[in-house]
Amino acid sequence: MVRQRVAVCNPPHTLASRIGWGNAEMDITRNQYFLAGLVLLLLGFEFRSVESVQLTPQFTGFLAERTGHPAVAANDTIESLVGAKTSLPPKTVVLPEWIGWFFLSVGAVLTLHSLAMPKPG
Repeated sequence: MVRQRVAVCNPPHTLASRIGWGNAEMDITRNQYFLAGLVLLLLGFEFRSVESVQLTPQFTGFLAERTGHPAVAANDTIESLVGAKTSLPPKTVVLPEWIGWFFLSVGAVLTLHSLAMPKPG
């Protein structure tokens, strides 16, 4: 039995290989960990300081249309019968208490991890 040799094609070029980086994977540096930690810390402080968020009537209607909420069908029926433009009452989103603590803790861990990493160079 005779075996044929088949040439294996190289995978398609990626953007990284086109701009001269080759196929090397990029590592996350100390500065990137530090920035991500600070952003998450700030988000955590923001979520801890906000109890609830009240959405605008337009965005409430947008969400109701996208999720198929029955209030949209009722609202359309009322609009067709009365002829006046009606809007849904604004929705209030109550944030859970743990979400602020979550972002604070993950941000603190990333920030401290970045400080423990060796300096580049």
